[in-house]
Amino acid sequence: MSSDMLESTWKDIKKDIMTIWSQITADELEQSRGQMMSISRLIEKKYDHEKEEIIEKLKSVFKKFGQTTEDIKNEIAAEK
Repeated sequence: MSSDMLESTWKDIKKDIMTIWSQITADELEQSRGQMMSISRLIEKKYDHEKEEIIEKLKSVFKKFGQTTEDIKNEIAAEK
């Protein structure tokens, strides 16, 4: 995937995340470097949601933009 395509996809992912969790800013998402678990921790700090609920919603957002289940599992495992 080209870097332009990756950048475009990341912009779309950020937009969806900020639609679901409106208290999250684009700057905060940029600081997370697109890592799902970092984003999850950020959302946990701002909202009173269960970690599992947040991760499931994030998975659906990332899958919508082409990330596979295996990619997501690998990312979660790498950040633990």
